[in-house]
Amino acid sequence: MEARGTKTEGKAKDKISILMPVYNSAGYLSATLDSLMAQTYKNIEIICVDDGSTDKSHEILAKYAARDGRVKAIRQKNAGPAAARNAALDAASGKYIMFCDSDDKYEPQMCARMHQAITDKDCDLVICMAKFSMEGGFDAQYASMRNIDMINNAPAADILYDIRAIQTSQMLVLSNVLLWNKIFKKSIIKENGIRFPDGHEHDDDAFCYQYSFAAKNAYYLREPLYEYLVRKNSIMDNELNKRSKNRYDRLYILEFMHEFLKRRGTLGKDAYSFSSICAMQVSYMRHLFYEREFARIIGRINLMLAKTPMAIVRHRDLLVSVGWHNIATASRISPRIALKYAMETIRRKLRPSAMRPIEKSVADMDRLRRRIEKTKRPIIDLARARRA
Repeated sequence: MEARGTKTEGKAKDKISILMPVYNSAGYLSATLDSLMAQTYKNIEIICVDDGSTDKSHEILAKYAARDGRVKAIRQKNAGPAAARNAALDAASGKYIMFCDSDDKYEPQMCARMHQAITDKDCDLVICMAKFSMEGGFDAQYASMRNIDMINNAPAADILYDIRAIQTSQMLVLSNVLLWNKIFKKSIIKENGIRFPDGHEHDDDAFCYQYSFAAKNAYYLREPLYEYLVRKNSIMDNELNKRSKNRYDRLYILEFMHEFLKRRGTLGKDAYSFSSICAMQVSYMRHLFYEREFARIIGRINLMLAKTPMAIVRHRDLLVSVGWHNIATASRISPRIALKYAMETIRRKLRPSAMRPIEKSVADMDRLRRRIEKTKRPIIDLARARRA
């Protein structure tokens, strides 16, 4: 219920578009739609895009659309969640955009609280917390593998923060790359041409990164308003397979982001933030490739960063970060091998003068490795100390 005496009063006409891609979710879909239709904030539209389901999902959507005009059912040939989300974005008429997975639920007051926060705080993004349930009962080992606790890695209190003013690593942790615990402004999405990259998994990462670069501030709401169902046949589980055909998708997402920043003309200004995103994505990818293949991936990413204005100093930190992740996890690739392949890839493309800062990273890496062996301190502290 919205508080009196706030900016929210008189703004109930602000429509919220809730976007939901659907694929073979017949067993969960009714409960999800019931939770959306039960929202205390009534001025919503629920845009469901059936991405070529082969079960009874479309029949369920058609039934709900006939019952309530706020539900809009769109059907398309199977093209993946990114294409479904783009289709939903194109059909959305609301001032604000929210997302829901077809097997999850909203708390009854979710739309009302998120709308109140984004209007009262006059911010570009609001992020809430989530409740979790696990299909088949709680599995502590699986929850740890999926880093479930990190999703609610929230500040100690509700906070309005300037995305650019705080440390990039902190911004990435607070903002995360989930779609369903946020409310976005459609105007920012439209003005900046923010889209989901078709044909690749982790399209939600790309969308949230694009929006973070375009937004000025965000508000963290410490209320668990979303109920997330953890299922074991998810994209994340498939990604953990080194033979998965989608294991390159995180690399493609980085290249997509690089092109987005070039198109906006902010590649130089956002070089530090972009290289931090690269380092984070590399840490996820290290499980997916064997030694030589992973080293070439590092070289490809560093080549992209070497072509980024003002990023040459920061991308040496990326090389160091990659080395740290491999030392910390005792993976098969050593920091020196990573640097070797990175330099071999970059040397073929850059002038000799541009190689000198990169070659200096070899000596930096040796010094950092010796320091890590002595202190075992986290990389974020080491990186700060190194910059200082």
